[in-house]
Amino acid sequence: GWVADGLDALALMEAGGITPDVVSYNVLIDACSRAASTRGSRGRVEEGLRVLTQMNAAGVAADVVSYNSLLNTCAKAARVWGSVGVAQASRVLEMMAAGGVLPDITSFNCLLNAYAGAAAAGQVYP
Repeated sequence: GWVADGLDALALMEAGGITPDVVSYNVLIDACSRAASTRGSRGRVEEGLRVLTQMNAAGVAADVVSYNSLLNTCAKAARVWGSVGVAQASRVLEMMAAGGVLPDITSFNCLLNAYAGAAAAGQVYP
């Protein structure tokens, strides 16, 4: 898929002597977010997480923008997939904490958007 192609592009950068940085990886995570609000996009969050895993393996530390892009992907997925997006957003917040990255106002707004998306998808929380 296109995420694999993006990761291949990062490998080409490295082969050319250019080291991908946090911005390089964040662009790929953001691409997952942009594609997440369409039907058939349930896997976009997993693709974003795959980019984050590759990023960590390359020794590039994720920042609040990395995680917020993933949270935005979860919020968009919740509009289509309901509670799945909310569960994934909670997982990303846990990953943030484990990585020592503090959430900001955007992080929490994305979480709220995930709940709103799930409600719009017909899934109401107690």
